Amino acid sequence: MAVVKTWSTTHIISFEVSILGISESDERFEVGSSWFHTGSLWAPNSSETEWVSTQNITFDRPFCAIPTVRLFMSYLDAGREPVGSLSTTSWAENVTSHGFTLGTKVWNGRTDLFGVTLRWIAHDPNEPTIRSGDLEHISKEWVRDKTGTIRFDSPFPTSAPSVLVLGIAGMDCNYGHKNLRFQIQESNLSSESFDYVAGCWASSRMKYGRWSWIAIQ
Repeated sequence: MAVVKTWSTTHIISFEVSILGISESDERFEVGSSWFHTGSLWAPNSSETEWVSTQNITFDRPFCAIPTVRLFMSYLDAGREPVGSLSTTSWAENVTSHGFTLGTKVWNGRTDLFGVTLRWIAHDPNEPTIRSGDLEHISKEWVRDKTGTIRFDSPFPTSAPSVLVLGIAGMDCNYGHKNLRFQIQESNLSSESFDYVAGCWASSRMKYGRWSWIAIQ
């Protein structure tokens, strides 16, 4: 069962969620989640324009090789200040066969988040039934969205993947006193590629976006 909800004065106009069920016995993957909040240790960078928090993750089953790690945001409570903007992102670093460091940061006037849950999925990069990747946008100007085509490093041999999961890992959005709108959508999935549109719509705009995707045969 998937539950989508808001609280306090926030309301949903539209929402889409990707669901991926992975069996504990599926040795292709290691999965987990991490929770960051106001009580987490947030440290400023040298210029105090960004505030960063990290957690060390240990895999239950070590990989034989250094795995690929993809991140998906499943919970966000950012507070109202500064009004009309939200700047946060996440990443995996220091990845080894035994674990990695999960990082998240905020900027543009924020020093922490009330709460954010980051779901992570790790897999062997040489596993023939899996393709995955990150998509990132960086610009100096506020833009609406980013469109393009993701081509798999190697095509799936027989058909399009049976599962394609996409999600948000970070954003730098300006939405004024209106609604925050941020997304990633896919189309034209084949054994070789898929098309995407990622970012904002209506009056929302972005200077930064980060998204993750996983395709499974």
